[in-house]
Amino acid sequence: WLADQRFHNAPGRHMHHDELDSLITGWTRGQEKLAAMHLLQRAGVPAAAVLDAKEVLADPHLGQREFFQHIDVPNVGRVPVSRYLGARFSEMDVGAHGRGPRLGEHNSDVLQDVLGVSDQELHQLQRDGVISTEPQLSLPVEEFRAALKLPLDMYLEIGSVTAVDEAPILALDKSVP
Repeated sequence: WLADQRFHNAPGRHMHHDELDSLITGWTRGQEKLAAMHLLQRAGVPAAAVLDAKEVLADPHLGQREFFQHIDVPNVGRVPVSRYLGARFSEMDVGAHGRGPRLGEHNSDVLQDVLGVSDQELHQLQRDGVISTEPQLSLPVEEFRAALKLPLDMYLEIGSVTAVDEAPILALDKSVP
């Protein structure tokens, strides 16, 4: 392709981008994504494979760099969380800030300490369902699961998704009362 005058400079590559895209597509189809990435990088081409979440968590480079820290999350267990900064510095270690807040965890702090809501008003807001520490589903669990799964089935059918990990959907039975 380097010898092809159509691709000799940026304007030429732009003018013939459909042909170039076709050539690149043909080449990448026959490659495994990580092998293609390493081959391109060895040739001096900036390249990175597009990884799904499981591949990112299992990536040996990220593991060696300790990109993820494992933190304890109530009712879930130990989960990997990316560091606050992706870069590592010898004089400064900026780790993960910790877990995200649980639903309604800071209701009292914000409503009472910041906004001055009384204990009586806070309890009334809880009784009225205005605030809560438990998710309020608008559908029964089975209907909720079906609603989550339906678009995924459609994406599978049209080919924009190649696989669906149903474990998080099936976990609704355990996490939702």
